[in-house]
Amino acid sequence: MANRSYLYSIDFDPTTTPRDNDSKVCGLSEWPYAIPFAYLLLVSQDAKACNSIIFGYDKPIAIMGDFYKGRQRLLDFMERLEGLGILEKEELEWQTTEARAFLNNPANQGSYIVLECGEIFDMADESEGALEELNERLLNTIKNLTEDFILEEMQKVENQQARSNLLGISFWSDVLYYS
Repeated sequence: MANRSYLYSIDFDPTTTPRDNDSKVCGLSEWPYAIPFAYLLLVSQDAKACNSIIFGYDKPIAIMGDFYKGRQRLLDFMERLEGLGILEKEELEWQTTEARAFLNNPANQGSYIVLECGEIFDMADESEGALEELNERLLNTIKNLTEDFILEEMQKVENQQARSNLLGISFWSDVLYYS
């Protein structure tokens, strides 16, 4: 396992329709050893648990949300960040421009966005629960996530690079380990 979280845009609802060869699945990003706040914001709108579109697991271990509403929430949050001085101004401007361009590209868009965390959950101790239980807890976190909470968590970290990594807006690519 690669121990990453993954983001995909898709054009089908995996809670009602299985993925097939005609389904649009576009890789958006992957992040090593963590689930960054940007991913949580992106899937936070109309979020619900769903089966994985990349792993053959028979219970819900992924989370899906509305792509367009999630994109707007992330971009609004990034604009809010620009005036707070939590991240280096030039770096944040560059990352915001890159994120906006990538997420606004029609080739990268779908009706839904899917967060795949099976590899991250697999790193947890067995005493923390089965993968689907960890997914359900993450879904509850996402449903209660506020921008103020994210800002507080970022401000707890003194290093600018570590703050940027918590946010996770710098690795956009349509070529992922699982495509």
